[in-house]
Amino acid sequence: MAKRDRKATPAPAPKVAPQLPRRQAQRSFPASTFEEPLEFARSIFRIGGGQPIRRLTLFDQLGKSPESSGSRQLITNASKYGLTRGHTGAENIELTLEGRKAVDEQVSAREQARTRIALAIEGIELFKTLYDKTVNNKLPSKAVLFDTVRSIDVSADHAAEAVDTFIVNLSFVGLLKTLSGAERVLPIDMHLDQLPSATRLRARHKVTALLSYKICNVHSDLVK
Repeated sequence: MAKRDRKATPAPAPKVAPQLPRRQAQRSFPASTFEEPLEFARSIFRIGGGQPIRRLTLFDQLGKSPESSGSRQLITNASKYGLTRGHTGAENIELTLEGRKAVDEQVSAREQARTRIALAIEGIELFKTLYDKTVNNKLPSKAVLFDTVRSIDVSADHAAEAVDTFIVNLSFVGLLKTLSGAERVLPIDMHLDQLPSATRLRARHKVTALLSYKICNVHSDLVK
C-alpha cells in the first residue's frame, strides 16, 4: 500500500521586534545665536525699567502671543544664555544682573562687552571649549570645527548648527576679526583693551565739562 505524502508544516515567520521611535538628541547649546535673546532682554529692560515684568504684559507690549512656539523658544534661549530668569509658564520674566549689564546703556562699553562675552561664549560649555581650542589662532574651517564638536559628544544632528552658532556669536561679541587677510580668534583682553573703561569715560566727561565751562566764560566776557 502506497504511503501518503505528508504535507510539510510551514515554519513560523520570525518575529520582528517593533522599531522604537528614535530619541531626539539632547541639545547642549541654545537654539539661537546670542543676538536675538539679547534684543529680547533689551525689550524687557525698556518696557519694565529693569524690574520684573508680567509675561503676558511683556508679550502684549511686543505684539506677540505669549504661548506661541516662537515666544516660548525666545524665553528658553534667553534663560539658557543667562540673560533672564523665568520659564515659559512663569508669571514674571526678569533680567539677571548680567542680563541687565548686557543691555543697560549706562554701563561702560568695556564692562558691557565683557559681560556679553561671558554670556555668549564662556557661559555655554560647548562654546567655551571651542574658544579655548581656537583662541590666538586663525579660525579653522567649518569641517574641522565640526569634527571637534563631534569629538566632544555633540550629536551629528546638532553639530553643524553648533558650529554656525559659535562663529556668529564670536563675531557678534567682537572676538572674531579679520587680521592680515585671515579671520582670527582674539584673546578677550586684546578686544577689551580697545574699548573705553568707566574710568576713561569719567575722565573724558570731566574734560568735556571743563571745556564747556571755559567756552561759556569766554562767551560771557565777549558779551560784556
